Amino acid sequence: MQLSIRDLAIFLLYTGGIVALVYLIIVLKNLAETLKNTSRIIKNNEESINELLEKAPSIATNAAEITDRLSKSMQKTEEVLPHILNNVENITGSVQKSVRTIDSSIATVGSGINDTLAAVKGGSPAINDYLTILMEALGFLSGLFAQQKKKRTKKK
Repeated sequence: MQLSIRDLAIFLLYTGGIVALVYLIIVLKNLAETLKNTSRIIKNNEESINELLEKAPSIATNAAEITDRLSKSMQKTEEVLPHILNNVENITGSVQKSVRTIDSSIATVGSGINDTLAAVKGGSPAINDYLTILMEALGFLSGLFAQQKKKRTKKK
């Protein structure tokens, strides 16, 4: 038995054709199953699909309106945003100045308290003198008010 190259090529072509035919049959079988499943799904959801198709124009209209409103809102926001940012910058600057002023005031009050405490520690006997004078002045003033009250009660 003698095989020629031609016979071998024909054999390979027929074998390739058979393999391609089997592959095509498998693909067609899978496609038929997919179409059956799709048909079943469409049949089970036919009412929902019809309802969706009826409402599709109004959904598209609503989506267009929402898109238009969002576009207008974005334009307004873009117009106002620089002013808002400018105001925020100004407020931030004012707050910074206020914080610096408060910090300076606290430092001044703190140094004043320190100076007062130093004076009190250094001049304790002098404070007693000041308190004595203050008490005498208060006693004198209360005596004056008491005399004025007595005069008023006598006139009545």
